[in-house]
Amino acid sequence: MKEIYLDFVKKDTSNHPFSAMLSDWFKFVPDDEWLLDPNISKKEAIEIWNYLKMTSGVKILDCPCGRADVSFYFATRGAMITGLDINPRFISQSRKKFLDAGLPCNFIHMDMRDMDYDEEFDYLINWQNSFGYFDDSTNEMVMNKFAKSLRRGGKLVISGQNIGYTYQFYDKPSDNTHTYWDPDLRRVCYRFKTEDHEFLGSAKFMTLEEYERIISNSGLNICNVFGEGFSEYIPDESEWFIIVAEK
Repeated sequence: MKEIYLDFVKKDTSNHPFSAMLSDWFKFVPDDEWLLDPNISKKEAIEIWNYLKMTSGVKILDCPCGRADVSFYFATRGAMITGLDINPRFISQSRKKFLDAGLPCNFIHMDMRDMDYDEEFDYLINWQNSFGYFDDSTNEMVMNKFAKSLRRGGKLVISGQNIGYTYQFYDKPSDNTHTYWDPDLRRVCYRFKTEDHEFLGSAKFMTLEEYERIISNSGLNICNVFGEGFSEYIPDESEWFIIVAEK
């Protein structure tokens, strides 16, 4: 089996079970690894819509959009959706789903690192651990692009795993581990296999404090922090947090 590696995230691998990490590993992950049950996505979309008191005609950037299971609900309520994703199959599936339902849409095959919108959207949705897949400086650059894309008064809604609590439930590194927490990298690491290749990658699941810093540095003001379903966020109990920030 051939191992695929790109830019090294970690140079010193003497105590690491794998020799290097992919920087753009997410391009190789099987599609179904990214997707939630559409019924769960619809439930979460309703919660977002109701909490933010969205109205028909608002412009929403879904980034990355996946199969647009969250933003599809927004579109049925009259929102104007733009969706970006690095996966061309997700873009094709999203476009077909909207067109079959007679809903307007603008789905674009694009890496979020390449987006360049200027105060075009009322809301930007970055959902379910869809941030932190690059090095620190690139993550900051992407957050700055998120902020730039929002109109004055526009809101960023971003959800992430509360890694300061959930790290303890991950497996420890080993040759047979699919997903594990690396305490040295402070990243969640992944190992995937296909018939011909094995590839490795990692994502920085930021703590709430790290999110607060990077969001504030982008010029956005954090309005609220919630737990799952816009419930109360409890640092030692909530597995997820939702951050709402305004421009």
